[in-house]
Amino acid sequence: MGDVHPQGNPHFYLDPYNIPKIAFLITERLCYLDRENCPFYQKNLNSFKERWNKKLSIWNKQMKKLEGKEVFEYHRLFDYFLIRYKIDISGTLESLPGIPPTTAHLLELVDISKKQNVSFILYAVYNPEKSVQFLQKKTGIKAVLLPHDVNALIEVKDIYSLFDEIVRRLTGD
Repeated sequence: MGDVHPQGNPHFYLDPYNIPKIAFLITERLCYLDRENCPFYQKNLNSFKERWNKKLSIWNKQMKKLEGKEVFEYHRLFDYFLIRYKIDISGTLESLPGIPPTTAHLLELVDISKKQNVSFILYAVYNPEKSVQFLQKKTGIKAVLLPHDVNALIEVKDIYSLFDEIVRRLTGD
């Protein structure tokens, strides 16, 4: 059945609206473990959320132009991000999560691309490029390498630059 996660898709952190929720939970736990310094953690959380909300406003504006676009993903890695920004997933290069693409499945995606206006093939640094290049050559669809985590690419040094780079690579801004 492939690499099926019994608890669900673990890539929930790639929805930028989940990051403040995660930060809150971390702060809550730190306050529980270190009550004496809780005001410090809460102050940092508030500063973080203020900066994060400013960035969200920028990313939302940039991503608006991709609303309704269709993409292929190599793996169901960017689902939360794509759903957040109303980008449709037309298919995945993996027929099942964690199972390498077969030629037959890639040719099915070629057929899908003829019926749908797929804008991008999205993949991460650890996805083999051979299948991406095959599909790109057969369809002419632009392949976009996206960072999936901090330090996945040289430009991604922190959580802010992770989303800056994802948005930049998708929008060209």
